[in-house]
Amino acid sequence: MWDSILNWYWSESFWLPANVTWQHFKSTKDMTMPQPDDLKIILPLTIVLILTRILFERFVAYPFSKFIGVPDVKRKPAEPNKILERVFTTISKSPDAERIQGLAKELQWTEKQVRQWFYLKRSANRPTIMKKSTECCWRFLFYCTSFYTGLYLLHKEKHFFDTRHSWYNYPYYHITKPIYYYYMVEASFYTSLICSQFMDVRRKDFWPMFIHHNATVVLIVMSYVTNHVRIGCLIILVHDSADYLLEAAKVFNYGRLQRICDVTFACFAVIFYVSRLVIYPGWILNTVAFEAREICGHFNSWYPFMALLSLLQVLHLFWAFFVGRVVYSSLVEGKVDRDSRSDSEESDDEDSDGKENKSDEAIIQNGKKKL
Repeated sequence: MWDSILNWYWSESFWLPANVTWQHFKSTKDMTMPQPDDLKIILPLTIVLILTRILFERFVAYPFSKFIGVPDVKRKPAEPNKILERVFTTISKSPDAERIQGLAKELQWTEKQVRQWFYLKRSANRPTIMKKSTECCWRFLFYCTSFYTGLYLLHKEKHFFDTRHSWYNYPYYHITKPIYYYYMVEASFYTSLICSQFMDVRRKDFWPMFIHHNATVVLIVMSYVTNHVRIGCLIILVHDSADYLLEAAKVFNYGRLQRICDVTFACFAVIFYVSRLVIYPGWILNTVAFEAREICGHFNSWYPFMALLSLLQVLHLFWAFFVGRVVYSSLVEGKVDRDSRSDSEESDDEDSDGKENKSDEAIIQNGKKKL
């Protein structure tokens, strides 16, 4: 039964063009072809990346962040109180003035003390600036390493300059060891992000990023098994070209190195718009939509490939809006506003006097510009 399910799922009439069968994917002495069993390395690589990240953040990113001036603020815990705990967990995390007044009388506290308790309780599980910085350092390391590795591996390939070479002589494309590991490490990295996203700093684009990571992993796996690795490598390269600059800009921002932050963010914005809104649709989507079918012929798996690649373009437009808003704020209003794509979902709280309280980042930066 299981073999029947696999045969149905891996139907040649769906995945492959006419006159191409899975028999064509057998490796020879001179040509290594992709095999489904090759994907088994993704799980152990994912574990290795998660462990490497933990060590990197603790022993490299943390000291570096302190060195550039990122504040290491420790959260002050709220003192144990059964009455307030019950209100916090069952009624409201931000009680109104009337309830605050009633709790103050019941506990014989001042209203200011009650408000302070709720503020500390709400703040307890919020990420510190140091945690944000160390996470950004890790992503910067990976994206930067991945981009320049990919650039080194691909810059001499014919399909790097002419995307039509991504489809010529399909499916006979030799998978070298460096390309194989480049592809598998990318799949493992995005798998690790799917696993860690629920524990990392929760950002405003949490669900778009979750969709993006899953779509990326599915595309990498599908393109590897069907040996569309040439175009897959180009897609990875285009996406990695700008992200490391965004992560660097955020780290500089947390360290209050504002001029460096502004320059880095400006470079990111330019590369982001060129890569995601010009090169990706004009280069990648164009070759998949038209050149692939012209050279390889019709294949039914083209439809899910195009659907996922188009989904990524929709997400690019979504993020381009927020990046553009930051650029507009910088050029028109004379300041770099908060980057809504990257900021955490912390809402402003009230302090113990009932006045609007800025986030920890705003307090520490004391009015400085924020990314």
